[in-house]
Amino acid sequence: MSEEYTADGVKLSSRESGVACAKCTGELEVASVEGFKIAACRSCEGLLVEVRLLAKIIGLARANYEGPEIAPQPLDPSELRMELQCVVCLNTMDTHPYCGPGSVVIDSCHHCGLIWLDRQELNRIVEAPGRRELLAADLMDFDRDNPTVGFSNMNPSVDQTYVDDSLPWLFLY
Repeated sequence: MSEEYTADGVKLSSRESGVACAKCTGELEVASVEGFKIAACRSCEGLLVEVRLLAKIIGLARANYEGPEIAPQPLDPSELRMELQCVVCLNTMDTHPYCGPGSVVIDSCHHCGLIWLDRQELNRIVEAPGRRELLAADLMDFDRDNPTVGFSNMNPSVDQTYVDDSLPWLFLY
């Protein structure tokens, strides 16, 4: 079986989560990006990421990116009017501009500590002009020899991803 990736370079696992996508009728599945477990929808290619992992994923992805820098397009104001429900607590997520490079609108659940990225939004952040070198702060609490971050209840033998048991609600196995 060949490995499958989304347009954002997220590795799909074909392991379903049992949770519906926040954006479409698809189901989230276990996925990984830059060595971290996330959840992704195969249908719409949306990504569900822990807020505390987002900066680490972006820092590593930007440092590893070797393609051309692509100037961001202006924000589409209609994206700010979208409403998504958190897949965990079912509250309406906050929709707001991402405050880093890439000029994208993201959805956050502050109650559950989750971020939703639509298809290609991770790429837009990674490909945007700006700093690419990793700083120590980018990887705070990141130790590949002592896994401390990532979605819980996952098989750590897949993709050298990192596990954290502090999220008991997590539906991924």
